[in-house]
Amino acid sequence: MVEIWLPLAGPAQLAAVEQEDLPVSDVGNSAIRISVVEGDKEVREYMVESLGLLGYRVNQAADGPAGRREIERDCPDLLIVDFLMPGVNGAEVVASAIRSAPHLSIIVATGYADMQAIDNVIGNETILRKPFQINELARTVRTALAQRTLNPH
Repeated sequence: MVEIWLPLAGPAQLAAVEQEDLPVSDVGNSAIRISVVEGDKEVREYMVESLGLLGYRVNQAADGPAGRREIERDCPDLLIVDFLMPGVNGAEVVASAIRSAPHLSIIVATGYADMQAIDNVIGNETILRKPFQINELARTVRTALAQRTLNPH
């Protein structure tokens, strides 16, 4: 059994992160739509609130099947997906997303230690290591969006 401990941030803590404290390049574009597929409710809420503070439009799903439906419904610009979820795992969500939305930028969020195994299943998608801070999230989102522009599927 593996446990991942992440700090729980409520609205008060997230509000303390002012956009002016972030470099201009870290403030998102409200036209960018991001789907977050994360099985852990607290982690998902932290990501959604953080991305909202960064200026992105965000929707969320609690599992792989709901994430697939959200991708088809919303056609996001970026997918952030948890690697280890019950039922349909992140690799399966990524494979489905690439088939239905080849333009989609993808970030795989994981606390899983075996990066070789992740690389074998995910390939060249951007990895966000858990636990992470809002500045790491902002940087990873910016990188994933830039890479997709340079190297579309």
